[in-house]
Amino acid sequence: MHFPGLPGFVHAPRTSRRTKKDPDECLLTYEAFIRILLEWVHEWNHEHRIRTRDNHTPYELWHDDLTPIYDPDPEDLHFTLELHPRNLTINSDGVHWGKRLYLAPYMQGRRGDKVVLRYMPRQERTVELFDAKDGTYLGPAVLQNAAAQERSSTERGRPRSRPPAYRPGQGDAPA
Repeated sequence: MHFPGLPGFVHAPRTSRRTKKDPDECLLTYEAFIRILLEWVHEWNHEHRIRTRDNHTPYELWHDDLTPIYDPDPEDLHFTLELHPRNLTINSDGVHWGKRLYLAPYMQGRRGDKVVLRYMPRQERTVELFDAKDGTYLGPAVLQNAAAQERSSTERGRPRSRPPAYRPGQGDAPA
């Protein structure tokens, strides 16, 4: 609701006549955008009155509502992920999706099994896999390069088995 009034808004509905962007229009800096947006959010929540809700503000309605709030189990939210349209197969090297390869420990011994892939758009690091026969949740699978990076980062945290290399000016040279 707030964005169409900001300078540089480009997703306005098209009209029958073309409207050109004003070349002299000054765009906001990131800091100015955040400041204006936070001011609008505060105004909307604390000053905006809703006629159909006895003229209360959203802030008043939120604090007067006694409905308990709880965090849902992450497994209950998988239906919110995008669904890949075709079943995929677990191969000896993992699950191929486009030009990407996903790996997970539970794939061991499941070669040839069909799976349903769910994913978060524009986030390719992990996907969620389900058994195609009965919809059982199998677990997350990690992009091949991401899995290698995670492994190497855990190895970096281990203590070194060799003493550090000699650097001039740090005492006696090793014998």
